[in-house]
Amino acid sequence: MRDRVPADLILQQNPPAFGFTVDPSIPDLDRIDCYASGQGRTRVEALGSRVEVRLAEPFPPGRSRINCTMPGPDGRWRWYGVQFYIPR
Repeated sequence: MRDRVPADLILQQNPPAFGFTVDPSIPDLDRIDCYASGQGRTRVEALGSRVEVRLAEPFPPGRSRINCTMPGPDGRWRWYGVQFYIPR
């Protein structure tokens, strides 16, 4: 993964505009699902090799995560997760 937004894991904007770029060799990006702490499954937009995650509400103060998964080759799974700190 590259070009993650936000780059700073201490959130200044909440909810964050979260996104990342996946290597173009990874197929079927439309099969990715992302989940946010306390919110469950989120809305995901796959734009070519770019993934944009849309959160429904802000995170509470403290630590929160966004985890993204998708089926990979040979019955395996691809996973990407980011933990954020949300100041009070």
